[in-house]
Parts: sequence; C-alpha cells; structure tokens
Amino acid sequence: MSGETFEAELWILNDSSESERGETVEVSLKLDDEELFVLAWEFDALEPNENLMGPVARIKLPDIEQQTFRLILRVESQPEWNSSYEFCAIAP
Repeated sequence: MSGETFEAELWILNDSSESERGETVEVSLKLDDEELFVLAWEFDALEPNENLMGPVARIKLPDIEQQTFRLILRVESQPEWNSSYEFCAIAP
C-alpha cells in the first residue's frame, strides 16, 4: 500500500429542519498507531435539508503494518457530528 493515493470526497448533510452555522471539519487518517492530519474544511451555514459537497481529501499512504486504517472526521464544536470510517488496505 505504500505510495498508493487515498482519496475521499467529503460531503455534509443538514438533515434537520433548522439552519446550522458554518463550522470546520478536520480530516485525518489513523494508520497503525499514528494519526495524520490531512486537511481542514471550513464551510458556511447550512440550510435545512441541504447537501454540501466539500473538497477531496487526498494523501499518499506510507508503509503501514495493519490491514486496516481509519478516516476520521471531527467538528470540534459539534462532537455529535464526528464520524470515523474503516478501510481495508490490501496490497495488490
């Protein structure tokens, strides 16, 4: 997996009936026991039921020992929005 490029297209959905103020999403990857910062996405206020397309998180993967890694999304002021996705790293 070393040298492969990982890409994730970021989206946010406000599925409530209320507007939400703009925030910052911090994106990182957890590889083995190390967490690598990838980017910060600042977005403007979201209207009710609005889908907003964000940037593409892109990082070249270093050597990793484990077969899985995690994409971690954090919104410091809205921890209930935080999420994490696990991916399987299989060498070709």
